[in-house]
This record gives sequence, C-alpha cells and structure tokens, in this order.
Amino acid sequence: MSQVDLIKMNKGNVKTMLTAVSSTTTSAEERISGYNAVLVTVLINGAGTWKVDIQGRLDASGTVMPIVDNNDAPLTTGNLTVSTMKLFVSVPDLITVVATEIADGATCTVRIQPLNV
Repeated sequence: MSQVDLIKMNKGNVKTMLTAVSSTTTSAEERISGYNAVLVTVLINGAGTWKVDIQGRLDASGTVMPIVDNNDAPLTTGNLTVSTMKLFVSVPDLITVVATEIADGATCTVRIQPLNV
C-alpha cells in the first residue's frame, strides 16, 4: 500500500462539521472547491457506534446525494466504535457530512480538512 505525504500536499483549513451530536445528524454544506480529497476525523466519546457518510453535489443548483467511488463503494467510514481518521478522494465542490447513530451511548464530532492528493 502506498503512502501519501500529507505534509507536502496543498491543504485547506480544518473545519468542524458536527460537534458532539448524540443522534443522527446532517451537517451544513461546506464548499471545498479547489481540492480533490477530504480528510475526515471522527471523534467518538463514549461506548456507542457511529457511521459517517460524505454526501455532495456539483453546484448550488444540484441535489445533495450519496457519493460512490469507481468501485460503487459509498464514501463512508462504516460502523465505528473508536475515533478514526479516513481519507476520501474524488469529492465534489460541495459536501455535507451525515453522522448516523448505530448504537446509542456515545457522542460524535466530525472535522474535515480538504486537500489535494
């Protein structure tokens, strides 16, 4: 598996999309124009399970929808019980974060950093 040297890449500012949510929540939309990837940090506090999906649209007049990669896999963290960082590539200019509570007992904070890979 190859590694990406993130220190040498063009990166945007870190943005908190959701803060300590305790039930399924969709974030406000964030414009990440000029970047082709997003590093997502999911902070889980407690003993629950969360799943975080990246959704998006091409422009302000489009419909927000789930994003899938070239293998038809959704841009998702899958079920998480511990804090995790995940890199998603080929993202559109406008994205939202959907944090879905799978098992109650924890809060979820989601931060993003747009970057180019």
